[in-house]
Amino acid sequence: AMPAEGDVTRAADVSRIVEQGIAQCGGIDVLVNNAGGGTMARWLDDVDEAAWMRSLDVNLKSAFLVTKAVAPHMRERRRGRIVMVASVAGRNMSRLSGPEYSAAKGGMLAFMRHLAVEFGPFNVTVNAVAPGPTMVERVAKKWELRGAAEREKILRNVPLGRPAQPEEVAAAILFLASDDASYITGACIDVYG
Repeated sequence: AMPAEGDVTRAADVSRIVEQGIAQCGGIDVLVNNAGGGTMARWLDDVDEAAWMRSLDVNLKSAFLVTKAVAPHMRERRRGRIVMVASVAGRNMSRLSGPEYSAAKGGMLAFMRHLAVEFGPFNVTVNAVAPGPTMVERVAKKWELRGAAEREKILRNVPLGRPAQPEEVAAAILFLASDDASYITGACIDVYG
């Protein structure tokens, strides 16, 4: 393990981290674009331009910058796996965040589909997972702020009737990063119970 600290919305930080990783590890085989986060649920009228841009930066720009930094190394080595952590909000809407989050995650899915075609000739697969509510610490705090009736309403749309655990999302990511997924690219796995 190699710790690296930086802001993935800043190109200079991303370049430094990627170069450090390549130098210390000899290359990058797998990239998981997992930076992101949403806000509280809200409607468009409650979103100002600064909040809109912050969501796009954290969720979409970060994936662009890190992928752009890693891609030349994967293309040169003619192998690699890129997995985008999107959201079911990118396919539909977010019941836990606002429209800026849904737009950013939808952008990630479009970005993934484009890259799958562009990077395929270099044996680099690009896929995504689209989790629903996942009980990471940040989401658990938002979840607790909702009343029982509101939580029940959200879970009515989840066939298994419960939020995901982080390990359940990680398992889908690990599959897409593995050799078992060597002929899968441009796909999104919904991890939505």
